[in-house]
Amino acid sequence: MVEHDWLFLPTIENSLEEILLDMEYKDLWFLRFNKRSNTIKATDKWLNAGKGKYIHYCETPSLSNNPHIINRIKYISKALPYTKISKGSVGLEERFTNQDISGFLYGPLNHPSTIQHLDGRKKFNLRLLLNYLKFLKI
Repeated sequence: MVEHDWLFLPTIENSLEEILLDMEYKDLWFLRFNKRSNTIKATDKWLNAGKGKYIHYCETPSLSNNPHIINRIKYISKALPYTKISKGSVGLEERFTNQDISGFLYGPLNHPSTIQHLDGRKKFNLRLLLNYLKFLKI
């Protein structure tokens, strides 16, 4: 899932194909891209490092609505039962974290952030413009 105001950073070193192959091979049913480094913090109360053929990843007790890739069938059976339809996304992470399910983060322990939230609610976002120019090396 991706909303309109997220920037994927060059710290994602693998192709989508490599990521998807390892997700299938290692049964990574929920792979999240992190807006901070892969460290124990907030709802990522513990992290277990792992490695596939192409990617490094960390298992975490936290699912999130930040940009992620899912195996839809497994998501429906594992996470959907804990999802309530409500206004906004407030409380989503807490509901998932309190269950006996875990997801995965792209990258090894201490890997730098792989996404940046640009806050698309603002009409003109200088940070958004500067980050895109930097990303595109313009």
